[in-house]
Amino acid sequence: MRSWFKVGMVFIILGLVQLACFESSYNRLSGIHEIYGEPDQPVPIGQSYLVYSYADQIYVSFSLVGNTGYNGTHDDSLMGRLVFPPTNNEELQLNYSSRSTSVMGPSEAVKAYIQQIQYVMHPDAPLGFRERVRGFITGSMSGSLIGEHIVSVYYNPEVAASPPDADALVRGGSPSSNFPPVNTVPGVQGITYQHPHVMNFLVDDSDIGVNIMRVTIQVGQGTLTVEPATGATVGGNGTNTITITGRLEVVNNTLLGGDGVGLNQGVSYRYTGAPLSAGQMVVDTLTFTSRDNRDATATNTVRLEITNPVA
Repeated sequence: MRSWFKVGMVFIILGLVQLACFESSYNRLSGIHEIYGEPDQPVPIGQSYLVYSYADQIYVSFSLVGNTGYNGTHDDSLMGRLVFPPTNNEELQLNYSSRSTSVMGPSEAVKAYIQQIQYVMHPDAPLGFRERVRGFITGSMSGSLIGEHIVSVYYNPEVAASPPDADALVRGGSPSSNFPPVNTVPGVQGITYQHPHVMNFLVDDSDIGVNIMRVTIQVGQGTLTVEPATGATVGGNGTNTITITGRLEVVNNTLLGGDGVGLNQGVSYRYTGAPLSAGQMVVDTLTFTSRDNRDATATNTVRLEITNPVA
């Protein structure tokens, strides 16, 4: 009886540690690295940031943190400005000036509001001018969870001569670079024999915009199952290799449990290898690969330790 109690406590502690680690990594701010702008013209800077958070209430701030002229020198006299839309939403608390802002309130309301924030480049900005806008997020799910991302708005001679298409401008696409995806995967997983085990994953891609992301997840001695989110295409569900295809937010929703996203849902693994005797452990490897619309890839592996507890 005592041995079963000890085993149970070990799995509970491991589960709490994994959950805490995932929470701390999931309250995040990411997005596009570079976007194109012109002097005295508004750029939808808020649409260049992606907010991921499980917190009910979040705090997001934006500030101008530096600009350079064509020769790389810093010039505060050419600092641009931020433009914020009026709102009648009494749940939002706003504090802003032309160079910084903060928005606090319900997570979904804050996400919707920041999409409307604009940046306006100084009217005298020369070709080659670049200014950085810093985004910062704090959530309150289990303490202060922090994420940060900086977007550069640039007035580049080459891009000015051949600007990106309208969709790329809206999404903040950069025509001159292709940044690979970045995967967030859990650490070593302790799995109980003959029990399903749920894991959470996340993919970021700073310049994919509204284009298609493809994720492939494969294991050697088990099956994988996900709940497809609306708009996702899933292949191989219930086999050892599954693929998830769709826009970035749709893929992430699927990885986190479908349309009913929650920490108790995600990618479910069940061991199907050779039977294990009491106290025996076997190791499986999960391979997680993301591929963006321009074939940039990122691959991570997760060690899976499947154990049949001692009776």
